[in-house]
Amino acid sequence: MNLETPEVFLVNPNTEYGYREEGMKNEYIGLGYLSSYLRSVGRTSEVIDARLRNLTVENVLEKVGRSTGAIVGITLFSESATPWVSELVNRIKSADPGAHVVLWGYYPTLQTKKVFDLIPWADSVVKGEWEQALAELVDKILQGGEWKDTAWIAYRDQQSWEVLVSLRRMPEGDLDSLPFADRHADESQISEILMEGSRGCFSCCSFCAIRPFIAPSKNGLWRGRSADHLVDEMVHLRSVYPSIKRFRFIDPCFFWSSDMADRNMKIAKSVSERLPGIEMVLEWRVLDLQEESRSLLRELKKAGLKEIYLWLESGSQSVLDMMRKEFRVEQALESLRILEEEGVFYEFGFMMFSPWTQESDIDANVRFLRRVHFLPMHLMFRQMDVIPSTPSAKQVKGLVPKGTTGYFTYENVPTVQKLKAFARFFEASRKDFFEESHKLYEGVRAEYESGNVAVIGVSRILSDMAIEAFEFCRNALQSSDDFSEVANRCTDIFLPKMLAVRNDIPVLAREG
Repeated sequence: MNLETPEVFLVNPNTEYGYREEGMKNEYIGLGYLSSYLRSVGRTSEVIDARLRNLTVENVLEKVGRSTGAIVGITLFSESATPWVSELVNRIKSADPGAHVVLWGYYPTLQTKKVFDLIPWADSVVKGEWEQALAELVDKILQGGEWKDTAWIAYRDQQSWEVLVSLRRMPEGDLDSLPFADRHADESQISEILMEGSRGCFSCCSFCAIRPFIAPSKNGLWRGRSADHLVDEMVHLRSVYPSIKRFRFIDPCFFWSSDMADRNMKIAKSVSERLPGIEMVLEWRVLDLQEESRSLLRELKKAGLKEIYLWLESGSQSVLDMMRKEFRVEQALESLRILEEEGVFYEFGFMMFSPWTQESDIDANVRFLRRVHFLPMHLMFRQMDVIPSTPSAKQVKGLVPKGTTGYFTYENVPTVQKLKAFARFFEASRKDFFEESHKLYEGVRAEYESGNVAVIGVSRILSDMAIEAFEFCRNALQSSDDFSEVANRCTDIFLPKMLAVRNDIPVLAREG
C-alpha cells in the first residue's frame, strides 16, 4: 500500500433520482461516520460520494487506481444500484486482484447471498451498523492477518462457494462515543444539513427493515444521543456551513417516547438558546405525538421546527393492525390535528395498497385522506413493497420478485390488483402529471413554512383533487382495461384544474 494515498476508499454509488428526490441531493452521512471513526482509530480514508458529485464509474476508478491493494468500501441500499456497483467492483478487481472490496448497507445485510450472486467479485460484506466492524476488518487486512473471523461480516468460501457469516456483533450502545460524522459536501452543493440524533426504533412494524438490519438486542433498539452531544455538533456545523440554516434529522423516531421528556425538552431549549434562526425537520411516531406532546412541540417550534414526517401508512385499522403499527386511526388524526393547530407542516408515509388491502380498506383510506390537508398526489397510488427478512416477508404468501428492486410484490383480490397495476402504469407513463402535482405541493410547503398558513386552503383544494383523480381512475377501471386511455383521460381532466390553482401559491406565481 502506498502510504501517500488513503488506506480505505469509501464510495456511495451514483444512482438515478426520481422527480420527488431531484431537489433533495445531499451528502451521504453514513460515509462521514465511517470516515471519522476510521480516523479515530488511526486509519486514513477518502470519501467518494459519486451520487453527490455525479461521478461515473470511470471517475471513481481514477481515484481508486492511485493505490495498489486498496480497500474499497461501497454502500448499497437497494438492488437497483447493483449494475453500477457491479461494474465498479469488476473493474477494480480486474485491474488489481489484490484489492479488497467490502459492501455494506441494508441490501447486503438483508440479502447477503443474493448480493454475492450479483456482485461475485466482492470480497466481503459488513452486516448491520458498520463503523466498528469495518474498522476491525481494515485493521486485520492491513496487518496481513486473518480477516474472516471479524465479527458480523460475510464472505464467500472459495472452495465450496458457500456464503459464510461470522458471529453477530452488538451495535454500539453509546452514540456519544462515536465521533461527529465528517462532512464532505461543499456548501454550494447542499441546501440542508443531515443529522442523526438516534439509531434504531422501538416500534415493530411488520414491513420495516430497521429491526432485522440492526439485529435487535439490549443495545440494538432505540439509542439516542445526549442533548449536549447533539447540539454541540449542530453548533459546529453551523460554523462550517454558515449559509445553511436547515437541519434535517434522518432518525425514524427522533424523540422515541415521553419517557425521554427531559432529554427531549433539553434539546429543544438548547437549540433555541445556542442556534437562533435555524430550521429543523424531524420524524416522529404517531404514538409520541399526542396531546401530552404539545408543550414539547411548541418549544421545538420556537427553536425552528418547520416540518415533521409522520409514519401513518394506512387509514384502515385492519391494515394498520396487520402492519403492527400499534396505534388507532383516531390517534393518527389527532396527531395531524395538533400539527395543524400549531402551524407545523407535515409529510407522512402512506401506502394505498398492501398485501392485506381489500376494497373496503381502500374506502377507509379515502375517508381518512379526506381529512388530511397536505396530500401529495403520488401517495394516492403508492403500494407497499415487501422487503426480505422483515416480518411481512414471512406473513405474506405467494410473493413475487418486483423487477430488479430486490423487493417483492403480491396478488390482491382482482379489483384491487387491477387498480394496483394501473397505479404503477400511471406514474410511469404520465410523469408530467405527477411532476406538475409535486411542484404545486412543494410550493405549498414553501409558503406554509415561511409563515403563510392561509395557503392551507389551497392545499385542501389540491388534496381534494388528488382524491378526485384517484376515484376517477378507480371508477373508470370498472368498465375499461385500457390503462393508457384512463391515465390520459385523468391527466386531461385534472392537470388543467391543478395548474389553475398555481397562481394562488405566491412562491409559484412569482415564477410566472
